[in-house]
Amino acid sequence: MTQQQNVRKGYWIGSAACCFLLSALMALTLIASRPRLSAILTTATFIIIFLTGAILYLLRWRPVLKVMVFVIAAFYLLVVAYWLRTGQIIGPLPLAISVALIWQTAKLQKV
Repeated sequence: MTQQQNVRKGYWIGSAACCFLLSALMALTLIASRPRLSAILTTATFIIIFLTGAILYLLRWRPVLKVMVFVIAAFYLLVVAYWLRTGQIIGPLPLAISVALIWQTAKLQKV
């Protein structure tokens, strides 16, 4: 395996890890708090989407790259909407993980 293939493999695995971590953090949020039904449904939808994305990243399915761009954009739109409605921002860890996912997805799209 060449160095470039190793790097690409690392980005695929790193992106999958980011998706798994985001799903785990969202699941912990659902367990730790008692959100309204709409928040439960929205969070559960993102958990399913990120878990599916993680599996597709591990399978190296290229169309997942374009789809995840829209998923991440929707995630950030909901974060901003939540912040405007409640005045609270989500923690720095989910934001940092999503930024890492954006960066790795962009690297994979370049190759």
